[in-house]
Amino acid sequence: MSNVIALVVCCLVTWVVFLDSHSIGMKHKNLWVLGTFLLMPLVVPLYLIRRAQFLYQHRLTPRQQAEARAREISRKRREKAEREKQHWEEKKRKQALEDPAEAARKKSLQEKEQKEMRLHLDEQLSNQRKRHAKLWGIRYHQ
Repeated sequence: MSNVIALVVCCLVTWVVFLDSHSIGMKHKNLWVLGTFLLMPLVVPLYLIRRAQFLYQHRLTPRQQAEARAREISRKRREKAEREKQHWEEKKRKQALEDPAEAARKKSLQEKEQKEMRLHLDEQLSNQRKRHAKLWGIRYHQ
């Protein structure tokens, strides 16, 4: 009679370990179930320890949660920007195919603006270097 009770208790504990390990997604779920059935007094304490470690391991601190949210927002923003960039490039390609002369004119105008901006920035940098050289008392060679 006591063997039957021990077997029933063993089966119930095994069933609980089965449900619990599968619900929380532990690794080696079936091995825990088999070990519980065969060596219940030894495996159940080990399972409880490992279960606590597994659950604690997957908890994030508030700082980690905030960082994870920030990374997710950043990822979504990058994906949105990439989609918009692709849409813009496709629109630009279509316009170039529809009116090549206008596309060439816009491109040359853009290149001219970029060249003027580069010259302006080079001049500003040169002036800044001269000011710093004068301030620090060193000779400036251009």
